[in-house]
Amino acid sequence: MVILNNDCVALVVGDCTGKGLKAAQYTAEVKYALRVLLREYRHPTPAVRRLNTFILDAQRLDDRDQDAPVCITVAVVDTRTDETFIAAAGMEPPLVVRAGGQAESIEAGGLILGIESASEYPAEVITLGLSDILVLFTDGVTEARGPRPERKFFGYEGLTDAARSAAELPVLETIATHVLHTIKAFAAGGRPQHDICLLLARRTT
Repeated sequence: MVILNNDCVALVVGDCTGKGLKAAQYTAEVKYALRVLLREYRHPTPAVRRLNTFILDAQRLDDRDQDAPVCITVAVVDTRTDETFIAAAGMEPPLVVRAGGQAESIEAGGLILGIESASEYPAEVITLGLSDILVLFTDGVTEARGPRPERKFFGYEGLTDAARSAAELPVLETIATHVLHTIKAFAAGGRPQHDICLLLARRTT
């Protein structure tokens, strides 16, 4: 989470390719570059577009690995208007669970960062009503796999069902724990193939 001013906050989930110290250093560089850009623009579209340029420049000028792309979802919430602006690069659509139980897929999307300089990252605009929940996540959630021999994916539908079934719980941490336990039960104790990141935000006033 990045506080942009008294009225705006940015929610971010992302995934950088690689492991170990080098990947951790690269992730930190991307994180702090994005924080600066979000505070400059206060809107995800120009911030993500400039982050893409930053990553491409790092590949060219700093001899960064060109096979280390970045996937990211950025949501900027304006508490004055209740509008939320969402842009994404290489990520599955975020999910909104409305207070009445309806689930909506937010079709924000764009090319993975660090691939193409001309990539655009248009933002989808949604309004969060009272008690609505915004769900941001990485592909480790939907690509969790069930036991052999079928090895089915947990999938977007699995995430939607898990989030909806717990949406009326009063504490977001409890909802997140329920979703993670559902994934673990689906995998029957198997280890996820990818890192899992799950971020929930609920409008309370």
